Amino acid sequence: MRIHLARRIDGILGPFVCLILRILSFLSLKSKNNILGLKNNADVYKPMTQDTLIIKFFGFGSIIHMEKMIQAVKQASPNSRVILLTFTNNKSIAKLLTGIDDVESISFSQGFFRFIIETISCIYRLRKQNFGVIINCEFYSYYAAIMAYIISQSSSCILGFFCNKPLREWIYSRRVALDHTQHISDQFTKLIQPLNLPTKSLKLHKPQLNIPENAIKKIDSMLGNIVIPDNAFLVAVNINASELDHNRRWPISSFKSLINLLLNDEEKRKIMRFVLIGGEDDKSYVNSLAQDLDSDYVYDFSGIISLPELTALLVRCDIFLGNDSGPLHLAVNCNISTISIFGPETPAMYGPVGSKHTVFYTNRFCSPCLNVYFSKESKCSNNLCVKEIDPHAVYSAFCNKFIHIASERKLLAG
Repeated sequence: MRIHLARRIDGILGPFVCLILRILSFLSLKSKNNILGLKNNADVYKPMTQDTLIIKFFGFGSIIHMEKMIQAVKQASPNSRVILLTFTNNKSIAKLLTGIDDVESISFSQGFFRFIIETISCIYRLRKQNFGVIINCEFYSYYAAIMAYIISQSSSCILGFFCNKPLREWIYSRRVALDHTQHISDQFTKLIQPLNLPTKSLKLHKPQLNIPENAIKKIDSMLGNIVIPDNAFLVAVNINASELDHNRRWPISSFKSLINLLLNDEEKRKIMRFVLIGGEDDKSYVNSLAQDLDSDYVYDFSGIISLPELTALLVRCDIFLGNDSGPLHLAVNCNISTISIFGPETPAMYGPVGSKHTVFYTNRFCSPCLNVYFSKESKCSNNLCVKEIDPHAVYSAFCNKFIHIASERKLLAG
């Protein structure tokens, strides 16, 4: 099922289903009380003894950004389990995160009827678990809110964002305001404020990634089969953006110009190698760039490595270069320097934070055009917000990072 079709179905059927559930709830006098005894002005933390369900279907980058929230729940209630409900294509990234105990998934790409069957099956399984807390991390989806309600018990506490959709928001025990001035990781942490967890006293650390040993071995083998200099300066390049919005792509011509600028510098060419990354669906798009570049210096890994293997690759790289995308957020959590391109989405909410990261964003009058009030859907047909980013400006920023990192690694002569 295509994402644009899914949005249309969600927007048309979602309000109707929510209305039916509201009427049934009223007729049955079903009360969404909760085991935590939440009050509007409650200030006493009560340890959670039941499991927590977190719902996030879209964006594996967003799943990475939920880690701080997950850590807070785990540290405050170490005896309870955290289960993530997501789409199947996000299952591998969820399994890389240390705070998630189990993952329930629903197939999104195998057709509408398969989607419905798996949804019903998932509801049947999760209803048995009697979750104390259900946290809906989707901003605008009716489907996610409906799932939260049907899976919940009368004692469950359901938390979620409100975004002017009354037919959906009655479902929540507590509605949390979306604050566009905060980074997305802080937004997710804000979601659990109604639980009165002692987040300020918790020791939250940078997300840890569980990289499988076989993924590390495969990447070592793949890099070993390539003729590259010892201690090469590796650059991961992601020219892709997910189906959520392809307008986030910096033009292929810009990537080509930048890489050629770097390879025209003899000092850099001696030690620098580029690895183009992407999923199976990105392969033809990535190949259209790879075929125009020198294969002695640029290698195409798109469509041939899994997400755990991509993580193992990023750990080996010195710089990530690419668009606003899931691999960017993964690279940040692999603790490597990044140079990223933003346009339709705002880096204030989704951009990397810290001195190791450089973000290019033109801040045009029409940006950001992706936001929750338009279901993160842009009708832009000419993404000047990224087209206007000059490869020469990115080249200058890249050179500064290169000199700093290469000097630390003692890769430069003299």
